[in-house]
Amino acid sequence: PSSYTSLDNMRQSITFPFVQLSLLRGHIHHSAAFHAPSSLSIRNSVGGLHHHHHHHRQRSSYSTSLPMALSNMVEERKVWLEAHGAMEGVHGSFQIRAELVHDLDATRAELLKQEEESTTSSSNKKNSKLVHFQRHGQGYHNLIFRVLEENGLPITDIYNQDPNQNPFVKTEIRDSPLTELGRLQCQEQRTNVQTLGLKPELVIVSPLHRALLTAQLTFQDAIMSDENGGVPFVAHSACREELGILTCNWRRPLSETKQEFPLVDFSLLLEEGEEDTLWSPTEKEAATDQSQRIYDFLVDYLRVQPQQEIAVVGHSAWLFTMCNAVMDCGNNDEELASWFGTSEIRSMKLTWWEEQEEEEGDDKTESSS
Repeated sequence: PSSYTSLDNMRQSITFPFVQLSLLRGHIHHSAAFHAPSSLSIRNSVGGLHHHHHHHRQRSSYSTSLPMALSNMVEERKVWLEAHGAMEGVHGSFQIRAELVHDLDATRAELLKQEEESTTSSSNKKNSKLVHFQRHGQGYHNLIFRVLEENGLPITDIYNQDPNQNPFVKTEIRDSPLTELGRLQCQEQRTNVQTLGLKPELVIVSPLHRALLTAQLTFQDAIMSDENGGVPFVAHSACREELGILTCNWRRPLSETKQEFPLVDFSLLLEEGEEDTLWSPTEKEAATDQSQRIYDFLVDYLRVQPQQEIAVVGHSAWLFTMCNAVMDCGNNDEELASWFGTSEIRSMKLTWWEEQEEEEGDDKTESSS
């Protein structure tokens, strides 16, 4: 996209905070409410291509590994979500179970059988889909955090609203795009998608530019796979990262984004309007609001789509909250609940069922006996 051609200007703008922060010394403060590492704390790793055949988790060989500080932060983030009510939110009557996929073809066969049974029997209340969740590739905000961390420069409060002290509220990184490394990660994931045989019939993506370009690069072959125009790519605001304060999560004007990504359907954003009315420069989205937003997306939108194999491209804190506060991850909880690396894809079988209906069925059985 043309907006990414002026990267010299972007590079100049992101070096300024380093000058401001170079006078500060100490260690990065990892408070429980510190969301930034979920999408910012990253380091380059060296090594070959990682094909996870047992569970379908795909990382690019350009994938950035999580530093020890972030590994420690994961548990703190879980505690923070629980303390702020995200684990016990309103949510709704539907239960959602997630399982890492061992075998794509076997899972597809299960879904086909389920679909056939649902057309012949009304007793089958459960609904499952094969969903490939992907985190965006490295963005410029990720790069800033990495450089700050590697140089021992402290960010004691990521939500400090003073741009002279906190680079993550500066307007220069609004709707932060992918870096060159981020592009390479996604281009390699395109090869992984082909090799492992991911075949999404629908791609749902956050309307932030780093997620849009990640989806476009990773699932490029899906765009071109059909004579009638390819697999639909749909932008959905419910997939956005945590709202408020951090300017990397502030959506660009809709007309500009539509021009940059003409193959994406933005019709679901029309009610929001040209400017980003969901993001606030002074107020952070509550943990309970984010978990409810994720639940509503999974139940009210993803569950009812006619496609059985779907890709969802979004953000790390969103994905972490989904796996730790919204879905039941069962025996695979530890693996599913871990942080997504930049550009990482995890293939999951999601199953929905309405708990109220099962309880009513049990009550009727007891009353008739």
